Formats: sequence, structure tokens, C-alpha cells
Amino acid sequence: GTVLLGGSQQEFGFGLRQQYFHKCVLLILAHDERVFTQGVIVNRPTSLQTAKGWRIWYGGDVRGINAPMREQETVCLHRLTAPIARDLSRKVMEGIMVTTLSNAEALVDAGQATPEDFWVFVGYAGWAPNQLQNEIDNRESWHVAAASSSVLIDELIAQSKGEDTLGAGIEVWNSMMTRIGKRERVADPSLTFADLMLKEWARAHLLDDKSEALESLLRTARRRAQIGSGTPAGTLLRSRSPSKFVLDKQFLHKALLLVLQDDPEVTIAVVLNRPTENKAVFQSIKEPQARRICFGGEIAGGGTGLVWLHHRDELKRNGVGVPVGQGEFGDRGIWKCSSDQALLAINSAQASPADFLLVRGFCMWPKGPLAVSVTEAEAWRGKQALAEGGLQAEVHDGTFQHVMGLPQGCWEKILVGTSMGCSGLAMRCPVLTY
Repeated sequence: GTVLLGGSQQEFGFGLRQQYFHKCVLLILAHDERVFTQGVIVNRPTSLQTAKGWRIWYGGDVRGINAPMREQETVCLHRLTAPIARDLSRKVMEGIMVTTLSNAEALVDAGQATPEDFWVFVGYAGWAPNQLQNEIDNRESWHVAAASSSVLIDELIAQSKGEDTLGAGIEVWNSMMTRIGKRERVADPSLTFADLMLKEWARAHLLDDKSEALESLLRTARRRAQIGSGTPAGTLLRSRSPSKFVLDKQFLHKALLLVLQDDPEVTIAVVLNRPTENKAVFQSIKEPQARRICFGGEIAGGGTGLVWLHHRDELKRNGVGVPVGQGEFGDRGIWKCSSDQALLAINSAQASPADFLLVRGFCMWPKGPLAVSVTEAEAWRGKQALAEGGLQAEVHDGTFQHVMGLPQGCWEKILVGTSMGCSGLAMRCPVLTY
């Protein structure tokens, strides 16, 4: 029965992740400090409807509107007082009950209620034992609102009578913050970056084309095994569609990708132009040198997790490593070697640390049956599903474009971006000029 208002001043905000938690109003439905805490977000109205035409609210990222229909969990809030309604419901707080959608529909069919008596939530937010309490106590992620049931219901009624889905519930949050004496937190009328990202999230997730989009996604993923790869090892790709990476995987915006592995189940690639502040220091040469390690993707590799790449002809002639792919799309002159091979070449003066690009982490695009299962798993968690079921389909839809060869000076510019004297933030190859 506790009402929580999502904080807007925590150290790590929700502009680039979990935007649905930004300025949310959350009602706790169940709490057991030893097991689990469950709540629903009550200020995210959607333009979606149930099969009987009842408006749906986005309740949270678990088993939510992005999940396949069979995985979704739906609950209904109401304030009915009739004995039959109470028998089919559970008390959340004084004056507010929760029941299932099927029970709510049965009450309407029996003439004991109307559709307007219910607020339908698909999905919920969940926390492990003590996780939510820790966020309240230590991270300023939440404000506790001792709201009466009438205040909460009044806000929900206001939403049902015309709250704009694309407004993302920000005005409701502003109103509730004012009610609990936090007016100074909403005094600035201008939209913050996180506000804008929340509205973009609402546009992408709360409009009524999501169900068909997911079904289309799964149909395409099921056909993935018959499409053929088209992205063999050695393929170079550049990202072209910035809108695909606004809410998720922003590191792929204006990215240059190198495919390292392609088989019937998965394509693996690394991002080449994301130098980080992490460095590798080479102590065994006359003057110690340091090189920035590039962020290759969100999946960590085994061991040190480092991929060593080079493009130097002399090292190729000396057999330092092997080419990354061959064939029409698979030979861009980039070679991959082991750390032992690279260090041996450096210590024997065949090469310097500046000849190598060090990459940690990789990206993965499943195919065929694996793409279907991963798509469903990601959607079940409320995460963005695999776009069209695989990397090759993302090439087909224009998200990525083949780079037919490295332009003169491109590899050198990538290496310059990993030197300790370069921030790397403005590093671009001629082929990546947008």
C-alpha cells in the first residue's frame, strides 16, 4: 500500500536506461522483505486496450506489454465495496483493492461493476529482498508519499479522462510531488534530458502498434534460419539509423563494427571506434607505453577478454595472427592475433604497442531458433527485443550498412584514438562521416 515517487536527482539517472522509472508514481502491491517486493507504476497510461476495449496502463518491466501475450501479467485496481467484489479481490491500501482481469470482467458481465470502475495494469516492477529499501535509504531514488487512497484514485481518474500517452505521466508526478511538499523539485518547467528520453520511451513503447510489432519480430526471427547469413567473419559495418539506439545500446550510434564470427546460430562482432579510459600498460619495452582499450560490446569475453587486432603488412608477412575472414565481404585486411603473439612481436621489436587495437567485449546477434528464444526472453524482461531477429536483417532494414573497404587513413585514425594523448571522443574514420 505504500506510494513511492521516483526521484529525479539521484547520481545515476534514468536518461539512458530504464526510462520508465524516471518520475514514476509507484504503488506497492506486495512486500515480503525475505522474498520479494512487487509494485505497479500508476502514471504510465498507454493507448493500448484489452480485448474488451479497456484502457491499459504500463505497470512495469516484468511480464509487461513488451512480453509475448502468454507471458504478460495483468492486474486491475478498483475501489468497489460490494461483497462480491471484495471476495474476488485483495486489499492493497484503505479504499483500494486489486484483482485479476478475468475477475474484473466477470464482475462487469454480472452487472456488479462497469469497465470504468477498473484500472488495468500490464506488467509490474520487482525487487529482490532489501533491494528497494536500500534504494530508498541510500540512493535518493525514491520519495515515500503517504498518500490517501482518494488522492491516488483521483490522479488515476484524471489520466483515464484524457491523459496523453506521450506526456508519459510527468504532470501526474509533478502534482504528487507538490502534494507531499516537494514543490521545489518541480519548480523548473523546462524538460530535462531524462524527461525527453522518457517521452521518447513512451512514444516507442506505449502506442498501440507494439503487439503487432512483436509478432512480426517473432515471425521474422523464425524465418531467420532460411535467410542466410550475409555477414561472414571479416565483414565491416557502420550503423546508419540513430533512432534505433536512442533508448538502448547507445554505444552502437555511429559505430564501426567488425564481424569476428558467423555460424548457423550466432553472429559476433566488435565495435572498433569506442576507446575507453581503461588502458593496457606495456612494461617490458625500453619505455613503458599505454594504450586505451576499446569497448567492443556489452558482453564480456573470457579470460582477459582482450581481442588484439592489427592492419600492418609486415606483421602479416611474419605470420603474426590470422586474417579476420575471407571472401567478398570477409576480407578487409584486418588480422586478429593472440596476446602471446602480439607481445612476442613487441618484445622482439617487430612491432610496437601502437600497431595494435585492443578491444574488450563483443556484441551478439542470435539466429534461427536461438533468435526466437532470446527475443522472447528479452521481451519478457521488458527489454528492447531483437530488431528483426538478427544482424543480417538489421542490414536489410538499413540499421547497418556494409563498408566495402577501409579508406586510406581510417585504420590509422582508429589507432590514434586509442593513444593515451587522445580523448577518443571525436574519433571518426572518413567512411563514418555522417
